[in-house]
Amino acid sequence: MTNVLRLSAITAAMFMGTAAQAVVVLTSTQTLHFTPAIGNTSQTLSFNRFDPGVLGAGTRYTLTGVMLSYLPDATAPLSTVTITSNSGNRRIVAATVTAQSTITFTTAPGTSFSFGSNLTGISAAADFSTGVSPGQANGLTRTVSIAYNPVSSFGSTAVGAPAVASFVGTGLVSVNNTLTNYAASTSIVGTGGNGNGVVSGGQVGGDVMVTYTYVDELPEPGSWVSMLAGFALVGTAMRRRVALA
Repeated sequence: MTNVLRLSAITAAMFMGTAAQAVVVLTSTQTLHFTPAIGNTSQTLSFNRFDPGVLGAGTRYTLTGVMLSYLPDATAPLSTVTITSNSGNRRIVAATVTAQSTITFTTAPGTSFSFGSNLTGISAAADFSTGVSPGQANGLTRTVSIAYNPVSSFGSTAVGAPAVASFVGTGLVSVNNTLTNYAASTSIVGTGGNGNGVVSGGQVGGDVMVTYTYVDELPEPGSWVSMLAGFALVGTAMRRRVALA
C-alpha cells in the first residue's frame, strides 16, 4: 500500500508538472489602411495596444513580440508631377519619380519605431504633341499623376523584448506614414527637346499591419485531460491492490 501511495504521488506530480508547463503560442494581427491624398505628405492613424485584460481574466497572457509591416497600394497615386517643356518641339514626356516613405510607430513620447523604403513611380504621359503648333511647346506645362511600380514594397521589422513592453496596456499607439525626398527625371517619348519635372507632395496609400505574438501560460485543455486520466489510472491501480490484499 505504501508503494502504491508513493507511486500515486510521483505520477500526480508528473502530470501536474506537465499541465503547469503547457504554453500556447498565439498571434493577433491588426490591419490599418492609409488612404492616399494628393497634396498631403503624411497621415496618422492609431491601433489598439496589446491588452491582456481584454483577452481574459488574470494576467496569464504575455506579449513576446511585435511585427510591424507595410504593403503599399499598387493602384493608388504616389503623387503628381508637373512637367514643363523646354523646347518648342512637339513630343510626349514621361517622368520617373522616387520618394522615401517612412512608417513610424509611436507608443509614448520619445518612444518610436520606424522603417521605410524608397518607392519608384512612373508618371502618365505629358502630351505636348496634341493640340500644339510646331515650335510652340516651349514653356507649356502638363500635370500628370504617378502610378506605383507594383514591385515596390516595404520591409518589415520585429520589435523584441524589452521594447515590446511599450506596446502593452490600454489605449492606442499612433502610426504615421510620411513621404519625403522626392526626385524626378524626365524622358522624351517622341522627337527632340527636353523637359523638367517638379513633384508635388502626395500621400502613399496601403495597408500597415501590426502582429502581436503572445503566450497563454495556462494549461491546455488536453493537458488537464491527461492529468485527470493519470489520476484515474492511479486510483484504479490502488483499488485493485486493496482488493487483492
